[in-house]
Amino acid sequence: MFKKIKEVLQINKQKEKKDEVLEKFFSLVELEDEKLKAGTKVVDFVSAKEWLEIPVVYVPQGVVGVGNLFGMAMKPKGNPFIVIDDSFNLVNERAKRFIIQHEIGHVVSEHFERIGEHATARDVALQRIEKLELGGICEMELEADAYAASVLGKEFVFGALTDLEVVVRGLRNFYSFSEELSFGFDIALKELSIRKEIIQSK
Repeated sequence: MFKKIKEVLQINKQKEKKDEVLEKFFSLVELEDEKLKAGTKVVDFVSAKEWLEIPVVYVPQGVVGVGNLFGMAMKPKGNPFIVIDDSFNLVNERAKRFIIQHEIGHVVSEHFERIGEHATARDVALQRIEKLELGGICEMELEADAYAASVLGKEFVFGALTDLEVVVRGLRNFYSFSEELSFGFDIALKELSIRKEIIQSK
């Protein structure tokens, strides 16, 4: 009986923690659509090294966007979050583990400090497109991949990138009627190809 009570108290404590984190998330990130806000929830907490616990926040209806497929890290006003949406459920477990570690890599590598607090997703996307046009790739993506490889292993990351490539190619074919989406998926495929080559060469 006491064990049961302890379990209930633990569950309530976890729920209170998630509610508290979600309130903080809403106060830092503007979600204009009330339906979107209603579906948003904290689904997990992931540890980054020994000193940092990062909430994983699920926001429905595809807010992550084509430029940051499946997941993205955010750090509004110095508070790190990893955001996933419905697209995260399209990939297998290996890819999911990689995505989370890759996003943690952005946080622990202090990429938000590097790009500046006021940089928008559009700014970052334009930088990535410019790099690709020059035949390269954003260094921060490679650093985040390297962090993930240090945690999961190089072969694991290469396999996960291959898994993501398959899914993105499928999405590209499915949404071929949309020029805007096709353009975004083409960018993602080019980046994935370069990232695989670099991981394999290390």
